[in-house]
Amino acid sequence: SSSKTRNRKESNVPMKVGLGICARNEQAGIIATVSSVVNSVCSADFPLRWELIVCANGCTDNTADLVRNWIMVHKDLAVSLKLLATGTLVEAQRLIATRLNDNGSDLIVFFDADILVHIDCIPELIRAASEDSVKAVYAVPVPMANSSETIIERALNQYDSSNTIFSERRHLH
Repeated sequence: SSSKTRNRKESNVPMKVGLGICARNEQAGIIATVSSVVNSVCSADFPLRWELIVCANGCTDNTADLVRNWIMVHKDLAVSLKLLATGTLVEAQRLIATRLNDNGSDLIVFFDADILVHIDCIPELIRAASEDSVKAVYAVPVPMANSSETIIERALNQYDSSNTIFSERRHLH
């Protein structure tokens, strides 16, 4: 385990979890995603500190305005919005990871901007990541039922239903 993690455990300071969402033109679902992430992290039955950064990267829709308004309504929560006028997913992830690391996060978790996070997801990820022998944790996405799925959506959701993280090619899914 890292010295940062060992020092936290030895001092009994609650873990700080950094949460990140990169969003590009996600106005249709970004508020549901942000709300589900916050609800999940707040459901932890153990002490923890947390921060969520949403990075709107290259948006041409109302994603940033929707998140900004959500943050204003929920001022008491540790949620912030960063804007990249143009930027790739990698640049958005780098910005979030750098800020969260600089702010003292012990664990950093990224979420897609178009998902709903199960209420138990973040506490379970934190429990798994707290084991000294664990170097990475992975949550398997479970598709939401949609009676009007296209054939492409069905194919993508079928892929996501796998509970294995390594294929025969030995890469992370």
